[in-house]
Amino acid sequence: MGLHPLESVALSRRTPEKGFRGAVLRSFDEVFREVVPGFRSSAERAARNGYSSEIEAVYADPGCAQLEVINRHRHQIQYELGWLGDRGYSFDRTIRDSTVIFTTHGLVQNWFHPGGTRYWLHPRFEEWLYARNDLDHTTERLIRGQIQHETQFSWVLHDECSVADLLTIHPRETVDWVHKLIASVPNFKTLGMMARLEAFESYRKDGGQSHLAKCSAL
Repeated sequence: MGLHPLESVALSRRTPEKGFRGAVLRSFDEVFREVVPGFRSSAERAARNGYSSEIEAVYADPGCAQLEVINRHRHQIQYELGWLGDRGYSFDRTIRDSTVIFTTHGLVQNWFHPGGTRYWLHPRFEEWLYARNDLDHTTERLIRGQIQHETQFSWVLHDECSVADLLTIHPRETVDWVHKLIASVPNFKTLGMMARLEAFESYRKDGGQSHLAKCSAL
């Protein structure tokens, strides 16, 4: 596993008196870049292809040539974090309680988002994804609860972080433009990525062109 400068330390829910062990937590993007050099994640590209994220786009294609290699990296991380057994469903709390996780500021700051690397790392990610895509809300909700419970942190220690590591600052006029976009679209917050992209492109054609580049980052 290739290491890089690590910026944040996340501690497990309980802190044992001894027996600490370290584990490197790598994001999906980082793993995929190792398998496919030059890869850069793009929410816009995923949305244009009908997906909520690049992760979902990759797993929607069972014939993806890189899927086996990606899952080997993923299963190794799962094992280091306490998921054992052939499918990783056996969760060893003693391993998790003695693990100190090293990762990046960016991954920690986005940990609260549904989906993403947090969900991808869990052994039931594919089940959650299938249930959500099949509109099986009961199953999706149950698996989501399990994933969130088994992947939560108690403490995060940041090392040498800057303001930019903790938040993104946008110009006031850009933020105002986005608020107007959201207000103009019924139920915007419940829309999928593709529908949001369509709403964005439709709205900018009606007068928001000057903020296109800025708002694409939001």
